[in-house]
Amino acid sequence: MRTTTNKLELPADPAPAPGGPVGIFELLRAYNASLETMRLWLDAAELSADERIGIADAWQGEMREMFRANGYCFSCNRALDRCRCGD
Repeated sequence: MRTTTNKLELPADPAPAPGGPVGIFELLRAYNASLETMRLWLDAAELSADERIGIADAWQGEMREMFRANGYCFSCNRALDRCRCGD
């Protein structure tokens, strides 16, 4: 008889290393890795719809802060000095 476990293999923390701004491509890689982690976690978690929305909203806020801290707009992916979207 074969037994299986429901262990999730999650990627390491995708946040850029401290020490200064990184480029947009590194930020987008970190965003995509973090998004996949969130999807896996939310799929495995037994949460209400309201809890899922709250977690997703908080995660999106953290992503916005990460982009801004590295000099980019989360919405349009442009450098902040070239952003025209007002985010």
